[in-house]
Amino acid sequence: MGFEAGNTYSKGRPKGSTNKANNEIVAKLDDLVDGLINTIDIEELSQSQKIKMLQVILQYRLPKLASIDNNQNQEDIPLFEQIQIVTNVGEKERLETVEAYEREHGVKIL
Repeated sequence: MGFEAGNTYSKGRPKGSTNKANNEIVAKLDDLVDGLINTIDIEELSQSQKIKMLQVILQYRLPKLASIDNNQNQEDIPLFEQIQIVTNVGEKERLETVEAYEREHGVKIL
């Protein structure tokens, strides 16, 4: 009787179900923290002590935010390739011709 295929004795709790023991511990800790907070006279605390208390409490009461990478879909193109300076109409026309050729043939010339 081990971990062979078809063994139904060691599957644990179903996926997505809550851990009841963990929920009980969290509930007891919440009660303990609420009781301690109720014994603190906030009016006697300095402004910096109030801010510090908020920092400590909120990190356990609010979910942490995940960072977002804004550069996920952007290519790493050097800045000089992103900026094109055209000084006259002839250069602009040549640049447009080259860009059209690049698009048509799927190549990069400049």
